Amino acid sequence: MKGERGFEPDPHRRPRAGADRGPADELCALATDELVFDFTCLEGWRRPGTRWSGVRLARLVEPLNPAPDAGFVEVASGEYVATLPRETALAGGLLAVADSGVLRDQSFGGPVRFVMAGADCFANVRGVDGISFVRGAEGDTVRMTALGRIG
Repeated sequence: MKGERGFEPDPHRRPRAGADRGPADELCALATDELVFDFTCLEGWRRPGTRWSGVRLARLVEPLNPAPDAGFVEVASGEYVATLPRETALAGGLLAVADSGVLRDQSFGGPVRFVMAGADCFANVRGVDGISFVRGAEGDTVRMTALGRIG
């Protein structure tokens, strides 16, 4: 993924057919992983048995070999940043491109959404535009933003 907080492309990588496609298109091509869980929000609603399709975060970052002292993963959507312990994010995080078999666009948190079973609902980030490995959790904004909305 490319972006202010995202991974920059390898400058030595050769252009390929379809290079004008975006990161969501590339994720769709790799989307072989599924995660099914009851999506529950602190606002009081629940979607039982939600089936997300996408790519496990661990599969994407393995070849990048992030710095070993980067103990946290920041998943960002603009100013909204969820900071999760690295091991937790890699063990259960999914960059989802479809929900119950339907590709998602921006109106429903797409084209890429980070989801993770068992995480606070606000750690499931809509419209992901960057992922970073960082040493500390200082950049986390989701808890304040989400809890501020629900009072």
